[in-house]
Amino acid sequence: MKTVVVGACSPWRDYSFVSPLAALLWREVVGYEPHWYLIGTQADWNMPPRNKVVRCAFELWGLGYTRYDPVEQDPVKGYEVGTQAQNIRQHAAADPRWDAMDWLMTTDADLFPMKRDFYHQHEGSSARVVSYYSNGNNFISKENLLSIAERHGEYQDLPTCHIAMRAKTWREVYGNAGLTPMESMKRVLDAWLKPRQEGRNPSEASWQAWMSDQRLTSEKLCRQDWFPQEALLIPRDGQPPRDRLDRAHPNDWQNLNVSKWQDCHTVRPADQEPNWSKVRPIFAALVPDYMGRIDAYREEFCAGY
Repeated sequence: MKTVVVGACSPWRDYSFVSPLAALLWREVVGYEPHWYLIGTQADWNMPPRNKVVRCAFELWGLGYTRYDPVEQDPVKGYEVGTQAQNIRQHAAADPRWDAMDWLMTTDADLFPMKRDFYHQHEGSSARVVSYYSNGNNFISKENLLSIAERHGEYQDLPTCHIAMRAKTWREVYGNAGLTPMESMKRVLDAWLKPRQEGRNPSEASWQAWMSDQRLTSEKLCRQDWFPQEALLIPRDGQPPRDRLDRAHPNDWQNLNVSKWQDCHTVRPADQEPNWSKVRPIFAALVPDYMGRIDAYREEFCAGY
């Protein structure tokens, strides 16, 4: 039994550059096994050259990843690559590589963990699901969510960062036994997202896609007989959390004291100045032995534009 932190990204630089950096922190700071899903074609991940640099970083640093080609592997048509990257995380348990008792915890590519203990609260818990920062989107109740979801309305949900369940529970909630992660995702998006996008203007359809991953998980959890009585809902103070270094609060990045923060929602694009000078001290403090490799990675990534 182990905990696997599941992230994903498309080749878009805002998320691709930070992905191996975030995965590294999950392993070295928190002690969990990271696994990332890289969504895009072989050509996408080779050109421009910076995308190949990302793949090489995962390999050279020993970080787990799977590259899914939405054209060649279980084609998922009709959805942006970014939408697929958001949603594939919730379907990772369909991959038989994970033991039924392994914990799988979803994360964002641009979310850096900075302390260990907070993210170990699911271990040893008897809860079927653990929601870290359960109040992040002002979740009200199961009854409230389901009544609004029935009419395809806007409701308060549980954030994707971070939902932890054992692989067997993810499989039960999503009903994806015998499917690949991509097949599972396509089935769910066709049933849930497609009807919510049809007939809407591009802005409204894009909003539905943007919110799809956490709303799908929230709805599926609320339809379980055991939710919320067998859930561990962990609130945090503030929106964004007061103990999160967040790009929404630029003053917090000045004279940075890394030990003050639980995690970080990073500035973007992190590879470019002046943002890199803000982000680099996090890694220098938390993974100093990797700084030579991290600096070389950033330099090569920037050269690959």
